[in-house]
Amino acid sequence: MPVLSYAAKQTMQDLVRLELEKRYPDAVVQLDEVESAPAQAQVLKDIQGATLLQDSGMGVALFRIRDLLRDVEVHIKFSAWIEAPVAVRRIQPMEVLHEEDFKIQKINVAQGLFQPMRGLLVRSGFPLGGYESRQTILPGQPPLTSGIQRIADIKRGDVVQVKMVSNGVWVQTAGIAEEPGYRGQSIRVLIQKTKKQIQGEVLNSRNVEVEL
Repeated sequence: MPVLSYAAKQTMQDLVRLELEKRYPDAVVQLDEVESAPAQAQVLKDIQGATLLQDSGMGVALFRIRDLLRDVEVHIKFSAWIEAPVAVRRIQPMEVLHEEDFKIQKINVAQGLFQPMRGLLVRSGFPLGGYESRQTILPGQPPLTSGIQRIADIKRGDVVQVKMVSNGVWVQTAGIAEEPGYRGQSIRVLIQKTKKQIQGEVLNSRNVEVEL
């Protein structure tokens, strides 16, 4: 395998790392030795830039290294580490999440099962309390942002108090939420007495306000 000069190697690795950090923006990128390079790579001295040509998804990236006199394609082995919570037990769909259901673990998102879904992995520090699962999370598996959701302030089927306001005058009656909703969001509510459907704003876990 061709041997680069120390200075050229350092320059190349710095440029390569910068490009990989753009692709893996919140990961710690670590470079291994140059995996393969044509013979002319050993004479690279005045390196001007590096362009990522291909990410294999297996921890090897193909780069075009630009010198003043030539371009050389080089394969670089690398890893990209993030810290993520992983489940310590099986979590069922619609189950409320708790911090103790997870442990923080380092994951190499440059290769393996989680490489193609690296942008969806929940990161360390994410406030899992207050969320519920939308799908099964297996032991040792990190949750995906698409697989969890905030616990709704009002859930479908909840009995709520509906405050109906008109010109400063208001009356209150009971209703049933026909869809989940969060504070400040508009949801459909069925008034129990009249069986009429109205649209109102969620105030909290028990109250909805309607402007008539």
